[in-house]
Amino acid sequence: MRVVIYTFSGTGNTFLTADFIAMSLSDSGVDIGQIRIEDVFLKGTIPVTDGVDHILIGYPIHAFNAPKIVVDFAKMLPSGNGKQVSIFKTSGEPFFFNNSSSHPLIKVMKSKGYKFMTETHLLMPYNVMFRYPDALVKQMYLLMQDMVDKFTEDVLNGTGEMISYTMFNRIFSFIFRIQWPGARFNGRFYSCNHKKCTLCLKCVKNCPSNNIRVQNKKIRFDGKCMMCMRCVQNCPHDAINIGILRWWAVRGIYNYNQLMAEDSIPSDYINENTKGYFRLFKRFFKKHQY
Repeated sequence: MRVVIYTFSGTGNTFLTADFIAMSLSDSGVDIGQIRIEDVFLKGTIPVTDGVDHILIGYPIHAFNAPKIVVDFAKMLPSGNGKQVSIFKTSGEPFFFNNSSSHPLIKVMKSKGYKFMTETHLLMPYNVMFRYPDALVKQMYLLMQDMVDKFTEDVLNGTGEMISYTMFNRIFSFIFRIQWPGARFNGRFYSCNHKKCTLCLKCVKNCPSNNIRVQNKKIRFDGKCMMCMRCVQNCPHDAINIGILRWWAVRGIYNYNQLMAEDSIPSDYINENTKGYFRLFKRFFKKHQY
């Protein structure tokens, strides 16, 4: 069996889930290929479907939708001729508003003749708005691995089902699809604190849309931003401000290996006694703890 995983990720959470999926499938004897969706555009990588039995597409949910780059990627794929496709997606909250995020992607793929098999929604911590507590990040990381095992089992067995959604979900997601042009608009207001910046060029080299450049020895931003947050979360000097949403910046990566190695950090942040906002996560954790 030959499987190719096409993934887009901003700050790396979805890339991480793709790696776990690849390892799980490889352990079952599956021939795996992994390609970053951004490379299809930045490096001219040609989407490969010949000789592939199953295509997996992974993305982070942006404002209750698949990022535009993922939908544009789907439009580039050749005819499916009944080839199997499954989806894995990540977000920081388990709410049903995210259910129809794949609708425009599925619509494009079905029009090309692809057959959808299964979809899973994996929880990973926010990279915008606010930073998650370490204990919750650790618990999410562990749950994600359990859910990946179930997802890969469904892929191998041809089981599982697509996440259901209503017309209300579709309308809700459509309204928030304003994020696609909104990201480009807000991206023009990104700025760099040049007193902090050392011109390490980490942001320039890693931007998935080639939106960041150097002009007169200063970092400049153009109008192609996707608001993936990769630049701000990975800046080693906290030098980047994210436009009109600058107060929502989450700075610094989540170090999962360090969290897992630290025994003093519990992994049961979501429990029967959880109060406040995160009490709304209880149902999801209870449902997916296999």
